[in-house]
Amino acid sequence: MQEFTNYLLSKQFVSKKQSYFYQLWVNNLYDFIGKNPGSDVENEDIDKYINNITKHKQDWQVKQAQEAIRIYLHCKIRPMEPRVSVDNKIKTQWKLVGSQMVNTLRLKQLSLQTERTYMTWLRGFYRFVRGMSSYLIDGKAHAVVPPAPETILPLHFDPFWLLSQENIGQILS
Repeated sequence: MQEFTNYLLSKQFVSKKQSYFYQLWVNNLYDFIGKNPGSDVENEDIDKYINNITKHKQDWQVKQAQEAIRIYLHCKIRPMEPRVSVDNKIKTQWKLVGSQMVNTLRLKQLSLQTERTYMTWLRGFYRFVRGMSSYLIDGKAHAVVPPAPETILPLHFDPFWLLSQENIGQILS
């Protein structure tokens, strides 16, 4: 159940105070159906539980219980994503790349909307490479999961290559 609470808090679905009640609803479901927490739950069992609490709980509590169970089931079946630790040095590198891109866009006197779009693309690319150092990206196509940093030669990535392209929309789509 601690994993469920961590999931709620990491995705910022609810506050820390509310996470207690979400966990309580899920525990009450397992108590009601007589199974150990973490075991499989049938839709019929969930419906019986919701019908049972509807009799003596307020509407907002029933909705909260339904939402807690829905999120719990999603958390339970989602594939475990590997956590990638990003140190402050790498974050600083990416912030520098972003500020250099903004400065270049402003130097070229491009619109604010274009600047926002480019920064959105840069943030998406940052998430795609899972926080890999911008100095380790060599411009070659990699798989969705980037190779281990020690297997890549430390070549410098030029984030302004995008700015020099004529058909930027076709390149990024």
